[in-house]
Amino acid sequence: MQEGSDLIQLAATGNVAAQLGLVDHAIAAGAAGTCRKIEALAAAETWARLAAACGGADENRALVGVLLARAEFEVGRCSVYNAQWYEGEARRVLKHLVSFDDEDAKQALEELGEPPEGEHHAPDVLVFKNLSAAAKGDLTALASLCDEAFRLLQIGGSDPIEALTAGELYARLGSVSGDADQMRRLAGILLKRAEYEYGEGWAALADNAVAEAAVLLSILVDTGTESMAAWLSLLVNDSRMPAIASAVRHRPTILKFIEPRGNC
Repeated sequence: MQEGSDLIQLAATGNVAAQLGLVDHAIAAGAAGTCRKIEALAAAETWARLAAACGGADENRALVGVLLARAEFEVGRCSVYNAQWYEGEARRVLKHLVSFDDEDAKQALEELGEPPEGEHHAPDVLVFKNLSAAAKGDLTALASLCDEAFRLLQIGGSDPIEALTAGELYARLGSVSGDADQMRRLAGILLKRAEYEYGEGWAALADNAVAEAAVLLSILVDTGTESMAAWLSLLVNDSRMPAIASAVRHRPTILKFIEPRGNC
């Protein structure tokens, strides 16, 4: 149900090449128009930050490319502050590379010219610490990053699609382990995405998110997490038929949770 799942399996083990492959996958999806540009950029940034957290020069250069693409996108939608922040982030990473005598980074920094007025505020130390651990598959760090994305969504501190995308990707990495808490977290953020997509009029996208959440809950129930049975029953009996039909195709055991519906 999720494209790039093989790469995600590898990325969850700390495979930097897979993380960079997911950067390319996200950028290609945005270029092809198979997802919204902001969603593609948010995904690419998430994967690139994970790769750069434990990677070397090439991984950090990939991050710079994504950050500059995001800055250009922000210029296009007249968000000057965000554009400057992303350019500032790109400069910060380039300066980091320059400190290791990276001539390519030095040239790129020179080509960017003088920075705009104002101080760039880099992500805090805890974020960097969590990224480094999360890139290696640490479940606690992945949960923390997912929860932070959800917190930003709740307080309106981030673009909804950006927060939902980042939170979902961290949750996906954690769920690869089969850990019940991580799978519940993924199901929860998928349902939050569905709520957003229905509100925006994207019913098909929302149905897909509901279907995947139902599949996750069904797996949890079938593997012994009985407390999820009530949640699954509520979900499948309160959702649109296209979403439930999709879930049942992937997980026929969901049928036993569906109550008969009359014709009236």
